Amino acid sequence: MGLKAGSAQSLRSEIKVSTNRVYLCWRILFAFSMSPVLTTPFSSLPWRSRRCSRPTVRRFGLSLGLMMGVGCWGFASTITPPAWATPGEAATRTSVVQITPLLSPNQFDRTTLMREANRYLREQNYSDAETLFLQLIDRDPRDAVLHYKLGLVLAAQYRDTEAEAAYRRAIDLENRYVLALYGLGELYSSQSRWDEALALFEQATQIEASYTEAQLGRGQALWQLGRDREAIEVLEITVEQLVDQDQLWQAIGVANLIHQIERMRDVV
Repeated sequence: MGLKAGSAQSLRSEIKVSTNRVYLCWRILFAFSMSPVLTTPFSSLPWRSRRCSRPTVRRFGLSLGLMMGVGCWGFASTITPPAWATPGEAATRTSVVQITPLLSPNQFDRTTLMREANRYLREQNYSDAETLFLQLIDRDPRDAVLHYKLGLVLAAQYRDTEAEAAYRRAIDLENRYVLALYGLGELYSSQSRWDEALALFEQATQIEASYTEAQLGRGQALWQLGRDREAIEVLEITVEQLVDQDQLWQAIGVANLIHQIERMRDVV
C-alpha cells in the first residue's frame, strides 16, 4: 500500500520546510558563533592563544553545540512520520529502508515445514514427518521430492502398499528421479520381488552409473535371480566405486559377498 498523492505532496513539503528551517537556524547560529571571532585578533583566537576571554570561548563553544543540536533535530524531523500520517502510511514510509525478504511468506513457510519434516525423518519420528509431508503435498501435489520423502516415511513404518504408491507417484512426476527408482527397488527387494527390483536398479544406474547404492542393489538382485557371473561383475564395479569414495569398510563387505558367491559357484 503506497501513500496517497496528497499525502506524498504534503510529505515532500514538510521535508522541504524542515530543511529550510534547519538551514536558517544554522546560519543564525553560525553568525552568532563567528561574531567574536571576526572581532578578535587572529593571535587571540581560542585555538591560537590562552589569553582569549572566557566569555568569548563560552560563546563560541555554546554556539557550536547548538548548531550540532539543531542539525540532529532537523534530521529527526525529516525522517519522523508527520502527525497527519495514518499508521499504515507511516509504516509504508519507514519501510523504504527495510530489506526486502528473499523468500515470500509461502516460500518461507514451505522451507520451514520441509526442514522440520526432514528433521523428524532423521529422528525416526515418522508420524510427525508424515503429517508435515502430507501438508506439503496438499500445497504442491506435483513435487516429486515430496512424494519420494513420503515413500521413505511410509516404508519405514512397513506400510508397503502406501509407500509403493508414493514412490510410483514420484516416478510418474519425474521419470529420471534416481532416488525414487532406488527407493522403490529397495522396497521390492524387501518383498523378494527381485525381477521388479532389478528393473528399477538397472534404470537408476543407466541414468547415473556412479550411483553406488543402486549398483549394489543391482548386484544383489542378479545374485538372487541366479545370475552369478553378472552379479560378480556389477559388485566388482561397486567395490571400485566404494574405494574411490574412501568407504573402505563397505568395500570390504561387498568384496566378502563376491567371495561368498564365488565359493557357492565352486560348490555347485
